[in-house]
Amino acid sequence: MGKGTNFSGQPIFTQLLNLLDKSKISKASKALGADKYAKRFTSHKHIVVMLFVAFEEYNSIRETVLGLLSNAHRPGHLGLDYVVLHSTLSEANACRTPEIFARVYYDNYRRYSGSLADSNLSKQDIKRLYIIDSTTITLFRNILKGVERNPEKGKKKSDIKAHTIICSEDNQPCFIHYTEAARHDHLLLKEVNLLEDSILCFDRGYVDYSQYEIFTRKRILVRNPLKG
Repeated sequence: MGKGTNFSGQPIFTQLLNLLDKSKISKASKALGADKYAKRFTSHKHIVVMLFVAFEEYNSIRETVLGLLSNAHRPGHLGLDYVVLHSTLSEANACRTPEIFARVYYDNYRRYSGSLADSNLSKQDIKRLYIIDSTTITLFRNILKGVERNPEKGKKKSDIKAHTIICSEDNQPCFIHYTEAARHDHLLLKEVNLLEDSILCFDRGYVDYSQYEIFTRKRILVRNPLKG
């Protein structure tokens, strides 16, 4: 195997860390005084840990530290030289200025934004693209707490749900439908009426394979960005 740094056997997280410029992070940290209260746990290490949190989808400091401990035999794969303690990470989260994270993000965005252009849709595709999603609107529960029947299990839901389709070309809603909050999102797909060759984008709440088959026959392309 050659000595290249981008070989296929390299862990994905390591490849992600290779996109960071450690020297720029160090300069930004000095300018902002970001390492004033946590000198050993530097801004670079803090960023690495927070990327690890996002990568592993952790939800707490305790969960993060346990995840780091599970990799204690190979901290180098995480870009670290030791496993950070719960108290150290907690203190750094409280004391370190969030501006350092913003600077690193925008620096990487400027450096690599050109690489994102390949995934951009053409103007023609933008005209075909529609995005569907829903949001729950909380009503006056004290007034409407008697609305709807008493369910056998669970609680009453006196809220309503707004289902909306956005036309990507003009960034405006072209379909709005209100239902009770308990109604599942995918049931609204039956009411979607788009032109042939349209592209409909949605999340996992709209899984309905029988409706996908209908869209296929109508030559409507469905796209779930979470599944690819």
